[in-house]
Amino acid sequence: MEFATNFTTRKLSPESGIKPHVMAQYTSPDELVECFAVSDALYDKVWNRVVIHMTEYPSDVPDMPEHNSIAGFWHMFTDAERNEINDVLQRAYYE
Repeated sequence: MEFATNFTTRKLSPESGIKPHVMAQYTSPDELVECFAVSDALYDKVWNRVVIHMTEYPSDVPDMPEHNSIAGFWHMFTDAERNEINDVLQRAYYE
């Protein structure tokens, strides 16, 4: 499976069945780790491996809201991290 953008084509990780929370499309990686309670491991991964890619995919690209959002970088997370992200977003926005 490939994820096509105006800038590049990235291979997605094998489909795990864990889909991003609906709010992952509207939450940036840096917002997730700075504004919500996440594990130290997820915090470190976001700052060391995800945020550095954000400038390559500007969020102001029309019709592409996933850029610079957690959903746009979903392929970079393990299943355990995806579950943590979904749990954090559920608590933050719906509880």
